[in-house]
Amino acid sequence: DEFLYCNTGFSLLAEVVARVSGMTFAEFTRTHIFEPLKMTNTQFYDDCEKIVKNRAYSYHIDSTGVKKSILSYSVVGATSLFTTVEDLSRWAVNFESPVVGKDVIWMMNMKGLLNKGDTIGYAMGQGIGVYKGLKFNAHDGADAGYRTSLWRFPDQKFSVNVLSNLASFNPGGIAMKITDIYLKDKEVTEAPKKEEVNTAAKVTSDDGNIKIDHDTLLSYIGKYELEPGNVATISMENENLFAEAPGLPKTPMTPVSSTTFDVSAASARATFIKDASGKVTSIKVTMGGEEHIVLRLPDFDPANVDFTQYAGDYYSQELSTTYSLVVESGKLIAKHFRTGDVHLKAIKPDQFNGDQWYFGNIEFVRNGNNTITGCKVSTGRVRNLVFVKK
Repeated sequence: DEFLYCNTGFSLLAEVVARVSGMTFAEFTRTHIFEPLKMTNTQFYDDCEKIVKNRAYSYHIDSTGVKKSILSYSVVGATSLFTTVEDLSRWAVNFESPVVGKDVIWMMNMKGLLNKGDTIGYAMGQGIGVYKGLKFNAHDGADAGYRTSLWRFPDQKFSVNVLSNLASFNPGGIAMKITDIYLKDKEVTEAPKKEEVNTAAKVTSDDGNIKIDHDTLLSYIGKYELEPGNVATISMENENLFAEAPGLPKTPMTPVSSTTFDVSAASARATFIKDASGKVTSIKVTMGGEEHIVLRLPDFDPANVDFTQYAGDYYSQELSTTYSLVVESGKLIAKHFRTGDVHLKAIKPDQFNGDQWYFGNIEFVRNGNNTITGCKVSTGRVRNLVFVKK
């Protein structure tokens, strides 16, 4: 019915390979993939105590400075691939002239199909979409402080991969900038629709830049729900719009017309949609060759929320663990003896966003007497994990 990316599937698939082949996943991939492709500096790291020559360790930055991000487990399939840009380039070339996987590469280019007949932007291990009119296959990777992005443009026989060992680095953004340089003459710029062109003409100033009046920009600011609990914020500074969302820092929006804006950092285009009364109700987001309608949330003032009603201990039977919610200095905080504090921000009635990825969205549950009985926690990989209030 719907698609949600999750590492568990890839970890299970690696275990299937190991059981069917009688080899560890690291042994199987070395014998059947890396050695045939001469990827001599590539391995699946299935022993976290093993010392790897020339290994680049990963890092993140906090309030104290740069710190090491420890990759301290021996899980393979979804993660733990050690490689180099040269070896990853050999893997990319294999899609053009297959040496390994000849019988399955075609499957990796087929978009997933939902029950209702719609396709998704994900195939067997690859994202598939369109960037500036060019078809691409891509995948990002992130674990500990490692950040990676591999983009392939099959029609142009062009690939770019970016590897980094700093958590705040954006490899996908760099990959797109490299693509812009090398494929500049190949790009097919998406033209605004006829009605957008007509509107844009009315708001173009003498210097050629599109100028939009203050009231129109003001009508766009607000919060929009990308998916349950995942909220994007549109704000305005100095007569310019900015978009901010989980995984996307505050980013400028460049006007294409009075209703349509490009968000270059996300390779996305956003068109504000109004109802019959002229009120902005949603945004049509075009990204990776797909369109999504993002609904606007009703106006909500978190300053009016009584945080004390949510305080208490919440137990998850599935995780066998308890989080304690407390109010400190006017803020609602979820505390855990092992993971530390999670600061919660109210986004709509009985719903909060957390500032840690593992506690991303919290929706409180009430009974018939309007008493809070628990909450459901969701993240990018987990949905509606139940906690019962003690």
